[in-house]
Amino acid sequence: MQYTGVLDCNNFFVSCERLFRPDLKHRPVVVLSSNDGCIVARSQEIKDKGIPMGVPYFQVKDILKDIGAVCFSSHFALYRDISSRVFTTMREHMPTMEIYSIDEAFFCFEADGDQAATAVAKRLKEAVEQAVGIPVSVGVSDTKTRAKLVNDTAKKSGGIAVAAGEGFVTQYRSRPLRDIWGVGRQLQIRYERGRIFTVGDLLLAPVASIQSLTQIVGRRLQAELGGQVIYPVTTGTSALPQSCMSTRSFRNKTNDWHVIADACAYHVRQVMADLREQDLCASTLSVLLYTSRHGDYSFRGGSVACPLTLPTDSTIEAIKIALEQLATLYEPGVPYTKTGVVAGGLMPKSMVPGTLFASQSTPMLDELMDSINNRFGRETVMVGHYEKTPTWTARRDLVSPAYTTQWAAVPHVRAA
Repeated sequence: MQYTGVLDCNNFFVSCERLFRPDLKHRPVVVLSSNDGCIVARSQEIKDKGIPMGVPYFQVKDILKDIGAVCFSSHFALYRDISSRVFTTMREHMPTMEIYSIDEAFFCFEADGDQAATAVAKRLKEAVEQAVGIPVSVGVSDTKTRAKLVNDTAKKSGGIAVAAGEGFVTQYRSRPLRDIWGVGRQLQIRYERGRIFTVGDLLLAPVASIQSLTQIVGRRLQAELGGQVIYPVTTGTSALPQSCMSTRSFRNKTNDWHVIADACAYHVRQVMADLREQDLCASTLSVLLYTSRHGDYSFRGGSVACPLTLPTDSTIEAIKIALEQLATLYEPGVPYTKTGVVAGGLMPKSMVPGTLFASQSTPMLDELMDSINNRFGRETVMVGHYEKTPTWTARRDLVSPAYTTQWAAVPHVRAA
């Protein structure tokens, strides 16, 4: 029998921070968004206190202090690295797997019954936890939608749960539809109009009723919950991303050209480095410059897109183009709140046509900078740098050390 499972890293951002801080294992921990604005990850201790996801940090700062919570700024370089380690370990045990998000992946396998499937799930969980060191949960069923629901049970029952066939229907028929993967608030309202409130209601509903209420989306959901695979686990080459973006709000409003240009150049460097890492080139480059939506300048700024004569992944070329486009948006005296860059029309670098007039020095310089930055950390060497200013850089007052990417941040252990 073929099973479909999902492995989910528990409280992933928090778990990454705790990995190198074992003293935080049972302490309340939160991770904050960019500029330390909102809570984006919570330990179970924080959830038990009723502190919601997404709440602004300043609103609960005193509460967190009173309960002894430890707060961290987002450290995405660390999270991506730990994520890569999780999926690398998964591939060693589950060749047929599909990465769904930074902390979650689907997989499928053959097993002779639920007992054998449970043993497979247990081995996978133990392998990941031993190799990486963060807690994970594994839910196994017949389809992706079923597996996601079973995984919710796994998180509350030791980290492993298996329910397939009629056993799934028996166990989950009374679960409300709001618990189902892919059922948002608007879709839930549509189901409720048709008197469909639970998994059992949806499975018993006539196909014609589902079609009239939610069209193809509901029919697919009904089939998946009924055990029919509509969304198979795919292991082929992923589709090319349509774009690559880097944007950020300024810490404070600014109309200083050098500050805005410095921020724009930073975003270009991030985007082009990401493209080179994926062997992609951009056919268009868009620059964003926004003002506050509330105030006298709400209609100023905007975005401008520039088609590129030849697709590129060159930071030097992209910065030159981006600053030219930025100048067309910039108005002295207007307070701006955010800037960013979007690289579009992405294509594999191998498909970019050659030209007799292309400079050979630029790719060599980009390659050299990438090599240095990969070894010593991003932004060790850079181009398009105006000034080191806290005016636009993100607030990261509580960021943890770069444990996995910088030797200087590796913890020291001394025997007494």
